[in-house]
Amino acid sequence: MSFGDHLEELRRRVILSLLGIAVAVVVCVFFAPTIIGFLCRPILLALNEGGYPPTLYQDEVSQLFVAYLQVAALAGVIIASPWVFYQVWLFVSAGLYEHERRFVRVYGPVSLGLFLLGAVFAYFVVMPFAMRFFVVFNNQFSLPGDVRPAGPIERLVYSDEERRPTTTAPAPSPLELPVLDEDPPPPAGGRSTIWMDHRTHQVRCYVDGEVRTLARASPSMVTPIFAIGEYMKFTIVLMFVFGIGFQTPLVIMFVARIGLLSTQAMASKRRVVILLVFILAAILTPPDVISQIALAIPMWGLFELGLVLGRHAEKKRRAVQPQ
Repeated sequence: MSFGDHLEELRRRVILSLLGIAVAVVVCVFFAPTIIGFLCRPILLALNEGGYPPTLYQDEVSQLFVAYLQVAALAGVIIASPWVFYQVWLFVSAGLYEHERRFVRVYGPVSLGLFLLGAVFAYFVVMPFAMRFFVVFNNQFSLPGDVRPAGPIERLVYSDEERRPTTTAPAPSPLELPVLDEDPPPPAGGRSTIWMDHRTHQVRCYVDGEVRTLARASPSMVTPIFAIGEYMKFTIVLMFVFGIGFQTPLVIMFVARIGLLSTQAMASKRRVVILLVFILAAILTPPDVISQIALAIPMWGLFELGLVLGRHAEKKRRAVQPQ
């Protein structure tokens, strides 16, 4: 094709790619609340287990709406990515040799699968551990005993008995709540029962056969509050980084396949590679130790897998080279 024909073909592929993305984004707009709920599940579970209200907040007027649009757009791009890659392949395949086409056809889906595997690993493995650690960590900072004024100076500074209205002390309540480690079975005959959950510090009861939470006491001096926008950014970045990190075996195999570095040389520098892996994980992941370790250890394992694949690639390269 002439240069003008190439430009026309490129314009056609770009338009088809954008149309596919637009359709996918419009569809994802209707499912964005479900997607957001799915992505927020790790932090909600961690908050509930730690004894805090399982809810997020927005610190800006449009924060939730912006997160809604971002999630819909990102989900649409991910869903439309096979269509986009197909359009790119139709454009570039005409300029590739047959062995190059075969390489892309084989390792393109493998690369996409590793990316998705990394994102799934981040969500189902890393996120629960990281969120639980940071929420439960707050419970170590319990309230320092009675926070009412105790000493003479504290009473002088914080107590103002003269300005405080005189009230009659209420009669002691005869209500005593059982403290349970799990919800009891629903009572028979439409009766009501009330108890305190020892795990979550909740006061709970049965209403129409369903468990309802009446009150919750914070178990910590510091209450964790997470903004929906920051949490969504944290989750998306973490899943993307793990998806990129899981490309390590292909990168090592490609380097060995073209002869840039031998697997023997890479294996001899294993200690340096492990150090670089941990440094790279600290740079790429959000600033928390759990995410950094959770990315570094799989990348180390993927490095070892890459060496195995690289040795196989070296054997194939030596087999096709003329003696």
